[in-house]
Amino acid sequence: MQGSSYSQTLIVDQAGNPLSDGAGHVPVVGSSPAGSAPVGNPLQNGGVVNTGAQNFANNVVEPLQLGQGGELLATLGGRLTAAVAAGVGTAAVVVKANPGRLCKITVTTLGTAALSFYDNAAAASGTVLFTIPASAAVGTIYDVQMPAAAGIVAGQVSNSPAVTVSYY
Repeated sequence: MQGSSYSQTLIVDQAGNPLSDGAGHVPVVGSSPAGSAPVGNPLQNGGVVNTGAQNFANNVVEPLQLGQGGELLATLGGRLTAAVAAGVGTAAVVVKANPGRLCKITVTTLGTAALSFYDNAAAASGTVLFTIPASAAVGTIYDVQMPAAAGIVAGQVSNSPAVTVSYY
C-alpha cells in the first residue's frame, strides 16, 4: 500500500540469529499497515512477552512467547516437567523458583484432598494459579495456561494427588 508504513522487529536469539518455528515461519513483533497480514504486538503478561506469528499455511495468528532470557517458547504444552509426589503432610513443593508459565497438569495418583498451585517462588501462599479438586481421576489433564510472575509452587496437603506438571 502506497503511503502506509510499518515497522517490524525480528525476534533473535542471544547470538543474533533469527528464531524460527522449524517450519520456515520467523516471528516478528511490530505493527502492520491496514489490510496486511498481522504480525503481532508485544503484550507484557506476568513477566513473559506474548507476540503473534503468522501461520501462512492456514492464515491464523498463533501465540508465541519469549521467556526472560529471550528464548522462544513456542508450544502451549510447556518445555519442562516436574513430578509432585502425593501429599503425606503439608509441604511447599517448588516447581519453578522464577517467573514462568504453568501449562498443564496430569493427575498420576488419586488423592482425596485438593492440590493448589501458587504464584510464588518458595511458599504455598499468594495468588492461586489453579486448584485440582479432591478425588480427581487418574489421567485427568488440566490445561491451565497461567502466567506466574514469581514462580510456581505446589501446596501439598495430606492425601493430595500425585501429579506431573508441564511448565516454562
